[in-house]
Amino acid sequence: MEAAGDSPTYSICITHYNQGATIERSLESILTQLGPSMEVVIVDAGSDDGSLETLRALTAESERLRVLVEPGANRGEGRQRALEAARGTHIISNYDLDQEYGELLDSILAVYSELTATEGEIALRTAGNLFIAPRALLLERGGYKPLMRGEDHELTDRLEDAGVLRYLPVANTAPVNADERSVRTRIQRAFRSAKALYRIGFSPAQLGRFLYANHPLALAIVGTPIYAAGIVAGAIDGRVYTAREKSWREITEMSARPTYEEIVVPVPSTLEAYATDENRYALPPRD
Repeated sequence: MEAAGDSPTYSICITHYNQGATIERSLESILTQLGPSMEVVIVDAGSDDGSLETLRALTAESERLRVLVEPGANRGEGRQRALEAARGTHIISNYDLDQEYGELLDSILAVYSELTATEGEIALRTAGNLFIAPRALLLERGGYKPLMRGEDHELTDRLEDAGVLRYLPVANTAPVNADERSVRTRIQRAFRSAKALYRIGFSPAQLGRFLYANHPLALAIVGTPIYAAGIVAGAIDGRVYTAREKSWREITEMSARPTYEEIVVPVPSTLEAYATDENRYALPPRD
């Protein structure tokens, strides 16, 4: 068993639910980058596909990997639970176990360390949605809201409003087995996305524009009633963020934000190969 040392500097916080088909490959890409001053905290929402047993077996091999089970927790609740349980001074978050992560963490952390040395408590987000911030800062700002989807986007909005967000346009992820998602899973994801995006400030018109601009026409037509149902569900639950008017392009494009030039961080030479304007995935998908 790999022993735990002193309190870690970084806590890698992950949420998980029934990712048995992708968990081993995804987690391997994370654990291979685990430095001596890091721990991993995984909050499982009550998986019943055998993946929870896989996680528990891995915890027996390393005391730096902890698994907390919170049955029924949505992603925002899971991320908040991991944040609260973390022992590290800094949080590395927004990892999902249906993604594979390139070996860029050390280089990204070097950028983050330089930022905190010159600007103090600051949060850094990448184009691949990796998120690094002081734990105390996230707790002070209220952490994650209990949203099924869009919880990361909403937190990003609040941190940007507070003037403590920086953006590194580097993509470091690729989907694992993305084509194996069932029709039911795709419908659920579309519904939850529309619901969450409405709740964090996007209008029905903006969501419709996003749907038709980013999907083939036939797929967009099929997705229209699903998005409509998600928007209605979001309206019933109520908005959680209305601080400023948004552009529909902000759903996937940080550069669409009016403040983009103020928060963007120059890409160092060590990460130039992964620099991107908007494309989230820089790594080739694996079969």
